[in-house]
Amino acid sequence: MDTITLPVRRSEEATRVLLVDDDEMMRALGEEALAQAGFDVLTAFDGQNGLALFRAVPCDIVILDIEMPKLDGFELCAQVRQEPGGAFVPIIMMTAHDDHDAIAHAYEVGATDFVPKPVQFSVLTHRLHYMRRATKALASLRDSERRLANAQRIARIGHWEWPVGSESVEISAEARRVFGLPGEEAMLLDELLTIIHPDDRAPFLEALDDTVEHHVPLRVEHRVCVPGASQHRIVYQEGEVGREEATGILRLITTVQDITFRHTAEQRILHLTNYDSVSGLPNQRLITGRLVEAIETAKRAGTRVGVVAIDPDQFKRVNDLVGHRDGDALLRSYAERLGAALRLRPRTTELGADMLGRSGRVGFVAILPDIASAEELDHVSQQLRREISAPFTVRGKSIYVSSSFGMSLFPGDGSNAESLLQAAAIALGDAKSNGRGSIAFYDDSLDAERTRRLVIEGRLRQAIDNDGFTLVFQPKVNTADRGLCGGEALLRWTDAELGFVSPNDFIPVAEDCGLITRIDAWVLRHACAEAVRWNANGLPGARMAVNISAEQFAEPGFVDLVRQTLAHTRLPPGQLELELTERTLMKDSDSSIAILQELRSLGCRIALDDFGTGYSSLSYLTRFPIDTLKIDRAFIVDVHEHNDRAAIVGAIIAMSKSLGIEVIAEGVESAEELKFLEQQRCDAVQGYYFAKPLPGPAFLDWSSLDRAG
Repeated sequence: MDTITLPVRRSEEATRVLLVDDDEMMRALGEEALAQAGFDVLTAFDGQNGLALFRAVPCDIVILDIEMPKLDGFELCAQVRQEPGGAFVPIIMMTAHDDHDAIAHAYEVGATDFVPKPVQFSVLTHRLHYMRRATKALASLRDSERRLANAQRIARIGHWEWPVGSESVEISAEARRVFGLPGEEAMLLDELLTIIHPDDRAPFLEALDDTVEHHVPLRVEHRVCVPGASQHRIVYQEGEVGREEATGILRLITTVQDITFRHTAEQRILHLTNYDSVSGLPNQRLITGRLVEAIETAKRAGTRVGVVAIDPDQFKRVNDLVGHRDGDALLRSYAERLGAALRLRPRTTELGADMLGRSGRVGFVAILPDIASAEELDHVSQQLRREISAPFTVRGKSIYVSSSFGMSLFPGDGSNAESLLQAAAIALGDAKSNGRGSIAFYDDSLDAERTRRLVIEGRLRQAIDNDGFTLVFQPKVNTADRGLCGGEALLRWTDAELGFVSPNDFIPVAEDCGLITRIDAWVLRHACAEAVRWNANGLPGARMAVNISAEQFAEPGFVDLVRQTLAHTRLPPGQLELELTERTLMKDSDSSIAILQELRSLGCRIALDDFGTGYSSLSYLTRFPIDTLKIDRAFIVDVHEHNDRAAIVGAIIAMSKSLGIEVIAEGVESAEELKFLEQQRCDAVQGYYFAKPLPGPAFLDWSSLDRAG
């Protein structure tokens, strides 16, 4: 009785062959010859049983007879090709006829090869071994192509090729998706060019011509008009021209990457860097730049520039009354009224438009590029005060907000943007001291702050000479297990005459008078010594973070200072993390990269501090050897309540993760902020939610607390 033969076991190396033939003698001869050649053999006596066996057991090669009852070889071959795993399995058909039509039909239904009967199995076994090797190679190639396609899909990278001079291009599936193109057929180059945004087409063609004519690498970013899409897609193309050895044809091979998400994230970060998140107005950075331009124009034209510092009086009380959310809405209405009033101001020249911006938490600054006199500046301030004196409506309630104004005028009150803004701020302080709703001009007699800075400078020099500083340490906590991973060293100064002096007061003075590098060296030395004490008191391996000023980083002997400090304190270099700001690194990026590489060669870690407050481009993170990125508190505060901030923080964390950079969030002060950061897989946090900066002994005591809850 005919039966289906199943193998008892299968070795990892053996090739499994399914032999289907209604001739029992042929099956027996074939099974014996193939088994002796090292194959695992399955046999079936007709087409239906052969199909059932193929479905039940994975097979590497199928050999089948053409003429069989119930289901002939042609039909069986066609059905095997439709089965899972059957598309690429080699199928050999046996025939006793030297029939060219039958052979042609065998190939039509999917046969890989054919052999005539009677079969010489000694020869067939060699063909099977070769066929199996070829099949494995093709499978490996398909697997590689699949992995490449998946990688390109995940990275949103595709490619297209153009034989230079021809009309058509070959486009990969992922490139088609990036371009928003349907189908799989080749297309004309002119058709491809039509999807490029009209304003970007000429620059693209110019770059393409340079690549073809001069073999300059193609590197171009442009917009793509995707059919049916509400927004343009942003893509980056990079390609080179090469000549095929076999044909001599010049061929352009180009990769195309969808960078829309990254571009959008960078634009959002750039907007947050230059604009206030509550009012949407230009922030201090952008306002300062506008004032610099206005002063330069005024110098050439011999005109004046006015600055008005505006601050709602006791706005904290308003926030306490209506809540922060409604307080922010009120500030937006406040800004809209100020902006509308400025736009209505009569203009006598064309020296530039007025600009309104934010300065500080609730303050505003107006830049007036073509003020004729102090009297006109006073008139503008009076008009602005009248516009915002009317009540604001919040949830049906009328809220009155009085405001104070401080004014300064170029060139009399300051020769540059910084001094002019400072003069307006000093005048604002004087106005507030005179009572709510006051207006004051800057006057030299108000410059007590400058005198205080001179006193601070003198006392600073004594503090440096007499070791008059102390350090406190703010803990850094892993989000995964709430465990302590290190601390940031922060400088404190209490003077015998001045009392406690805030770092915000004495650090700018130290920078201006050239003392900051000596202070940085003091902090570095004492922080490393404290980290050694951590190692000896139950905190082995905890990282010590030390802030480095731009002036210290630029010192020629800075790397040597770090090396000598580590040697003197015997702190393992991997426990020292040097925190630098974006502005510090970007002053001279090439030099910065070289210094960072030297520091990392020592074994130190590099952290990018206050990310988002400087240049804020995600793309340049790849240029600098950075271990840690610290997201500035401006992005973290109430991040769970602001979709824009949440999107930006999520983008920063995701991009940093893809680059292998650790992410720390600064200024975490609430459980909601912490929960959001944990959900985004932020590595670590620091802030008042866990602890304020602590003296050395208190830091060690705090480190043993259980923070799992």
